[in-house]
Amino acid sequence: MRSEPRINYPIGKRTRFRHALGEQGHVGTGETLATETTTADERIAAALGLSVGANVHRLLRRGLADGVPVNLGLSFHAADRFPDMAVRRAQGHSVTDIYRDYGIVDYFRAQTMILARRAGSEEARLLGQHPDHPVMVVTKIDVDPQGKPIGFSEAIWSALRVQFAIASLDDVATGVIPGAEHD
Repeated sequence: MRSEPRINYPIGKRTRFRHALGEQGHVGTGETLATETTTADERIAAALGLSVGANVHRLLRRGLADGVPVNLGLSFHAADRFPDMAVRRAQGHSVTDIYRDYGIVDYFRAQTMILARRAGSEEARLLGQHPDHPVMVVTKIDVDPQGKPIGFSEAIWSALRVQFAIASLDDVATGVIPGAEHD
């Protein structure tokens, strides 16, 4: 199974996939695997500050570095706030550009949780790795400058291809995180 490239992925106040990879000389791309509009369960509603049952876009995407799969991301966005999110992501638009088109000129990572586990068989297949190899599950909430949640996701990262660099508190306070500046 594939193991290259090894990415140092920064996580901090501002974390942008394509930019983080580009800073290291890698080309970051993504592909949409599935989209649907569904209703928010308790977990999704709480993360996005919505009512249970509110309509949300559910997007499953695969992130690649130089054509090699590095993550599978399942993201959720309020359908009433971002009505064309699923269509535009499928067309290749970045989340940053879509947010900007809705008047959100900047956004921040409010919370990140990371755990490690063995890959499921379908996850391993989509990541091009053996099911016995570990993955890291990164759950995050992004907020707008007023602190309102705008995105919630859970991404499965290949532990063989990525290591995370967590920003220091000083970097988080200033918003200056090496390798994680704005797109």
